[in-house]
Amino acid sequence: MWPFVNRPFVDMPESRPLSRKLGFFLFLNFVCCIYIYFNLTDNTWKSVTPRIKNVYAQYDQSKKADCDYDCQIQVQQFRKDTLTTQCAEMGHHLPYGKKGLNGYEIRRLHLNHIYVMDDLKIMYCSIPKAGSSNWKRILLALNGSIRSVDSIHQYKIHSTINRKAKLLGSFRFAEIIKRLRDYKKFVFVRHPLTRLLSAYRNKLERKSSPFLKEFGRKIKAPWFPKMWRESYLNNVTFAEFVDYLQRRKASPRPGPEEHWSEMFRLCEPCSVGYDFIGKMETANRDADFVLDRILNVTDDSRVFFMNESSVYHLTGSSNVNTVKKFYGNLSQKTIKGLYERYKPDFRLFGYKIPGYLKPNITANPR
Repeated sequence: MWPFVNRPFVDMPESRPLSRKLGFFLFLNFVCCIYIYFNLTDNTWKSVTPRIKNVYAQYDQSKKADCDYDCQIQVQQFRKDTLTTQCAEMGHHLPYGKKGLNGYEIRRLHLNHIYVMDDLKIMYCSIPKAGSSNWKRILLALNGSIRSVDSIHQYKIHSTINRKAKLLGSFRFAEIIKRLRDYKKFVFVRHPLTRLLSAYRNKLERKSSPFLKEFGRKIKAPWFPKMWRESYLNNVTFAEFVDYLQRRKASPRPGPEEHWSEMFRLCEPCSVGYDFIGKMETANRDADFVLDRILNVTDDSRVFFMNESSVYHLTGSSNVNTVKKFYGNLSQKTIKGLYERYKPDFRLFGYKIPGYLKPNITANPR
């Protein structure tokens, strides 16, 4: 018979002080955690409130020309404040542009759309259908790869800059961090709906487009009989394109087709602190500021931002009537689904679904 069998449990007196010390230690840790949480060094959770009442917010997507240097600075602050707030809601709690990246964080970022021009100490994030061809022309002209922005054919721009510039993701961690810290960085974005419409009209509406052959099979209903689908591929409607976008699940990495990948996935705006955030809605005004203040271009006839009338494959996708024509035939459910698919782009860059399109569908970033 074991000596301790059937004996009542006795609370040993010497165990009580140990339990008290352990309890006090756990309580102290809990208090410390609460203190640290409510006293973060950046205080972003309570101090990062966008200046929504900023009087310059009216210029954010307005083509008004009476926006001088001080006005542009305030518009940039408004756009960065919007990013800070929305990024915080997505889990990035540092003020915009203040995030210090480490090797682990860089490893998970997509940096293969950010072009690095070491000789100019400039980095530009290329978003297709948001003026990317225009800015690639400018960068190539500035580093001497082409004579002027209009001296290279549209179809040679992308292959040329891929030879003359490196992508940020191709560098080592230390080199990436150094460039993020020392180089000027800028990006141009566009309203998600007009960007998607531009992609469709440029890449899929034209029957001669190679994109139609490559993506037609994916866009058309996959269950459609192949023998019929072959002759049906030359006519991808905008409704079918939108349906395809909604069928595709969101991926943490940009999809196989960058022209309709989400902008925030291409450029990582919550991690890369861009010095300038331009918008295609204010392209001419913003371009003048970038050329003058970011790229330091003065009186150079070789370098200029090509206006809309001189851009190849002009689709008119920003025209109100064109937007109504293509989106007006879609159901409210479809447009709402499209908004949900690209919600981060709407929220991060301060865009809303136009009231004239579907008045009863709200796309308030909040």
